[in-house]
Amino acid sequence: MDDFALDFTASAPAVELDADKLIKQAVADAGTVIASLEKVLEADRLDTAGWRLLAGLYLGTHRQDDFDGLQKQYNAVSDAPLLPPLSVQEPLPKPAPVPVRVTFEMPQRIMHNSLPEIAGVLAACTAAGGALLDFSNVRGADSGGLKSLRHFLARLPRDDTRPEFQGIERFISSLQKTADSPNGTHEMWDTLFEYQRFCGNNQVFEELAVAFAVRFGISPPPW
Repeated sequence: MDDFALDFTASAPAVELDADKLIKQAVADAGTVIASLEKVLEADRLDTAGWRLLAGLYLGTHRQDDFDGLQKQYNAVSDAPLLPPLSVQEPLPKPAPVPVRVTFEMPQRIMHNSLPEIAGVLAACTAAGGALLDFSNVRGADSGGLKSLRHFLARLPRDDTRPEFQGIERFISSLQKTADSPNGTHEMWDTLFEYQRFCGNNQVFEELAVAFAVRFGISPPPW
């Protein structure tokens, strides 16, 4: 037997459907079925499925009077409803709102009175979404700004409502290098100490304390 392949390249031309003609034909077919069911009903041989089919066809062809009459006739012989009640789907529960985290952008240069209001930050910390302190754009700080930042850090919560930080590692690393240099000041070290207290980094704090004592020849601040 020779091999052969199916060729779909020359498909048959599409047949354009006449929607009105199809609907008229469906209505006519429904009328035929209705007439047949009515004859079975007259012979008292229509089962429950037949009753419901006839009722549905009456409604589908807008024969409300016939449906009402059929329903009365059915109620006389049965306690069950002619058509089962439509099931109502329970509305889906609304999704819980996603908590929004409040972001506070730190200034490019930290100076006195340039930080976000601490009251607003503390309120955001206890809100559902929490607070985020964004240091990504910080490029420096003066002496007054470092003092303000130290007091700011000291007032932040240390429990599970503590804010998150973004981009602060680069700022702290730069501050550490400057503090270790000949240009390092007490304000820089105090800010570093306060940041490590906030983070709970006791070991890093102790390392800073040793470096501070060697550098300035005085006792470091307590933990």
